[in-house]
Amino acid sequence: KDASHIESVANSPNKARLSGNIIWESHTRNMNRGPANMGFLDKTRAGISNGLDAAKSVGKSAARNTGKGAVHAAILELPLSAVVGAIRVAKGKQSKEEATKDTVKNTAKAGLAGGAAAAGMTVMVAFGAGPALGTVTPILVPLGVAAYGWSAYRRIGEAMKDDEPIQRMPLYFHASCGEGEEELSCFESFAAEVSEYGQ
Repeated sequence: KDASHIESVANSPNKARLSGNIIWESHTRNMNRGPANMGFLDKTRAGISNGLDAAKSVGKSAARNTGKGAVHAAILELPLSAVVGAIRVAKGKQSKEEATKDTVKNTAKAGLAGGAAAAGMTVMVAFGAGPALGTVTPILVPLGVAAYGWSAYRRIGEAMKDDEPIQRMPLYFHASCGEGEEELSCFESFAAEVSEYGQ
């Protein structure tokens, strides 16, 4: 595209360097008009064309950044969800299948949120918020790291808040009672002890 003059240089040489007198336009249309000034239709057509080009550019950038944001968010969430799930399984609060489903679900949610945030930031930059975002980035980055660390600490802590793991009970029973005819009476005594402990 050419940087066309709304009022041509031939007719208004004093406006040749004014930014308000310049608009991007098709090279062919600019050359075909010659030294004539741009009319209303010329300016409208050029404005629509430039708007569509800008929308395409923003769309491509948003799509690319959405993918990156989704991947980065998923990478951060996957190991954390896996650790929390492993703890909950070890504590007997979840089965392996349930923990796996939760990990997949949480990772997918994080990916969607990360992609949406990246797309939103791209659009904000396209509408002129780039300088403002650049100013606050040094503040936002450490805040984001701190927020992620606190979230990880809280989620792992909540998963760890549990009484004696359920899996230890049968191991304790077998180690204490052994096998044989006395196993049933031993189990009854063990069950009574557990009931009394729970009270």
